[in-house]
Amino acid sequence: GAWTRLRESLTAICTFAAHYGMRIAIEPADRYETDLMNTTGDALRMIDDLGFENLGVLFDTGHALVVGESTPKAIRTLGDRLFHVHVDDNQGQRDQHLAPGEGLVDFDAFLDALDGIGYEGFLCAELGWDYTIDPDPPARETAAFLRARLAAR
Repeated sequence: GAWTRLRESLTAICTFAAHYGMRIAIEPADRYETDLMNTTGDALRMIDDLGFENLGVLFDTGHALVVGESTPKAIRTLGDRLFHVHVDDNQGQRDQHLAPGEGLVDFDAFLDALDGIGYEGFLCAELGWDYTIDPDPPARETAAFLRARLAAR
């Protein structure tokens, strides 16, 4: 099935990437995008099954909210398998890719969890189509929002 094909593909990709010192991150998606890998538990199951050190997770705050996953718990569970982060917000029903603060994601708990595991990677704003015509203001607002949260800690 699909899980087996994904496993085979990731084996080839991770083997190739390891020769170049590259890491590969898999991103659990929300239920409207796929039913194959929706949670950090799904991703960790694949990672544990394959056993590649260069395979980790790209965590998306919006996806986690839509699938009902606890962001702090997921971050703590991922630990050093957290390779990258997409920061976006939504109202919990669909993956809207709103700017942080425009939805229901608890970004204070999210940042606390990142601190708790010692995450030092990037936070990448993944904003949606609603911002396409003029993306600079929401990008600046996202950076300001996160900087203010970090400064208040």
